[in-house]
Amino acid sequence: MQFLSNVLKDLKSAPLLINIHDTFSTSSHSQDFTFARANYFRSRVLAVALIFLALTPLWFLFDIFLLPRSVAPIVLPARLLMTLGILLVALLAYKDRQKVRTIYLATALLFLLPLAFYVCVVVAVGQERSLSLLAYEFVPYMLTAMMAIFPLTLLEGLILGGIFFIARIFALFIGGLLFSANGLEAL
Repeated sequence: MQFLSNVLKDLKSAPLLINIHDTFSTSSHSQDFTFARANYFRSRVLAVALIFLALTPLWFLFDIFLLPRSVAPIVLPARLLMTLGILLVALLAYKDRQKVRTIYLATALLFLLPLAFYVCVVVAVGQERSLSLLAYEFVPYMLTAMMAIFPLTLLEGLILGGIFFIARIFALFIGGLLFSANGLEAL
């Protein structure tokens, strides 16, 4: 029994297990590592935000030409709010380079603003699910792929992925497809 206890003690202090713990949570990250990680987040937030800002005018055209005219009064202001939000994200990341929490907030907003816009479009269109909504169905998948360029811990990735999954389920429910074969396939 003493042997087993000693083995477990040795395993708990093994560098491998400490490193595995670091992938789950930031609780045991050193301050230097936290600042370096925030710098990675910052550079990626700036790059992705600038890409969003550059492509947003093109998406305004998609909104105008692809969506039913009845949803334009909802979708176009929502697109404008998302654009202003992403501009704020870029400014936060640019100005507050030394504030770790601000960089993390900017990262979260960079993911959540497009997701909120997607949910807004889905709710506005409702059950009029037509081919026009296909241009927006990629948003949760795009956000999931975007997670790959950020040094997220497993817990952060699970939280974001869970939020994306819930948004996708909500969109399928609003569209009346959740319990259909197409809806289950879309999950």
